[in-house]
Amino acid sequence: MFSYKWSKTAFVAGDRLLDFLNTVDFSGRAGNHNRLTSYSSVVEWSLAAAIIDSAEAQAISLIAANAPFQAKQALIDLVQWRETVYQVFSAVSQKHEPSPEEWRIIEVSIQYAISSASLKRNDIGIAHWVAVSNGLTTIPQRLALGLHELLASDLVAKIKQCEGCTWLFIDTSKNHRRRWCSMATCGNRAKAQRHYQLKAALE
Repeated sequence: MFSYKWSKTAFVAGDRLLDFLNTVDFSGRAGNHNRLTSYSSVVEWSLAAAIIDSAEAQAISLIAANAPFQAKQALIDLVQWRETVYQVFSAVSQKHEPSPEEWRIIEVSIQYAISSASLKRNDIGIAHWVAVSNGLTTIPQRLALGLHELLASDLVAKIKQCEGCTWLFIDTSKNHRRRWCSMATCGNRAKAQRHYQLKAALE
């Protein structure tokens, strides 16, 4: 049913909400670099990220297919929300204050998600909000709840922006000096660039 396979290189942030913010090409955040080009691509990513399960993916896909206009608008709204949340975390990673307008947008999205969620306890008694499956709103609400959990944790102070692209990640390295979203991508590109510059300087 789902043809596109999101590889492991799409999930390097250390947090699924940040992985969602990273659903753009390494080369930038312009519209033509957006990897979420249809609502089916949103469903595919969410399934790969374990935001939804396969039964929910099929149900949401059917709803989107039967309501293409609503699905298209849901995609537009979700991408706009992604970019707003990205701007907030980009500011936070640089020790800057997010803009009040952007902060208000994410505040409202979290409030809306919680208003329709259930408070559940896990096996060791820790409570967390769970969004029930509810059509095209399922994925946005679960992402908003993930945003709430991230903002409420001490991981926020460890969020960094890759020096080679726009991607964000949580730096859990021992010395807190991680520079790249992944050594397999931006890290290797930087090494190749340094090698080229050194070779050019010696010629």
